[in-house]
Amino acid sequence: MNSSEKNVSTLIELGLSPSQAIVYLSLLKSNNLTAEALNKISGVARPDVYRVLNELEKAGLAEKIISKPERFHAIGAEDCVSTLLERKIVKTNQLKKNALKLIQVFRDNNESGETDEKFGFTFIAERSATSSKIKKMFRNSQNHICYLGMERRTPSFLSKLSLL
Repeated sequence: MNSSEKNVSTLIELGLSPSQAIVYLSLLKSNNLTAEALNKISGVARPDVYRVLNELEKAGLAEKIISKPERFHAIGAEDCVSTLLERKIVKTNQLKKNALKLIQVFRDNNESGETDEKFGFTFIAERSATSSKIKKMFRNSQNHICYLGMERRTPSFLSKLSLL
């Protein structure tokens, strides 16, 4: 992956669409461009360039310069990244609040009081979830825990396991 693709990928992860990321970066590299010039530089279809420019302008990431023909310029990369990160943080915080509410609803609605720890056998297919599940079992164990895995030796995560 070249640096241009990495930049596009980063902006996508920050919340832009692929077209928005490509047009923004093209505009950032060559400021004060017309939509036609952006179409040629970015390779994004001309009708899409107009739509994307409007979206970037509404998002505060590009500005329209009143001229004949209209020209556009991108806000600085630092301001763009700060803006997108702030939006991502706000969305993540809202998601966290919603997730905690979801947990509370299911905790409150658990009438039987039974949890998955009551069962004697647990199958965990995803390797990343195994370590946290084993840590939880160790903390809650009263007698013993049996581990059955596909590996011939004790997995490295068991030897590194912190019981605290």
